[in-house]
Amino acid sequence: MKSEIVAAAAEIAREKRIDREDLRDILEDIFMTLMKRKYGEEADFDVIVNIDRGDMEIYVEKEVVNEVTDPDYQISLEDALKVDPEVEEGELFAEVVNPEKFGRRLINIAKQTLLQRLREYEKEKVYDEYKSRVGEIVIGDVHQETRGGLFIVVDRTEMFMPRSESIPNERLRRGDSVRALIKEVNK
Repeated sequence: MKSEIVAAAAEIAREKRIDREDLRDILEDIFMTLMKRKYGEEADFDVIVNIDRGDMEIYVEKEVVNEVTDPDYQISLEDALKVDPEVEEGELFAEVVNPEKFGRRLINIAKQTLLQRLREYEKEKVYDEYKSRVGEIVIGDVHQETRGGLFIVVDRTEMFMPRSESIPNERLRRGDSVRALIKEVNK
């Protein structure tokens, strides 16, 4: 099933240069968490995300019964026969779950969790990229000037240069190009 959620997440991933497999894992984990919230820890379900096609499939296993007493874990024989004519009472049936029916609260939780996980991923990626570059001189542009120092943008990554580390009496303004030494990288 085409999913606007997957398409939006793929667009964000392209902008932030996030690996497609990592994005798929993040989305699957988020929807697994949502399914646990909706159906409980005991429920048996599977989440399949295809970033290339922009779709997602969620299945929850339910027991086929004549009379449903617990709709979260059971499905009527009549409803199951509409999808699979060979299903019998007592069997397990994989029902497709429509993510649009999660409700506003669960969708907002998914959205917030996705944004948080993408920020964490991006931070980790930047940290991994720059921890090996300690001692290297980089060229960047002054982004912001504060009392404590300068924020410099290097390859879409913001770095901080304290006043104590800059050349005395040097006046740098927003947009100025500057060379800086990477002394340390913090998470």
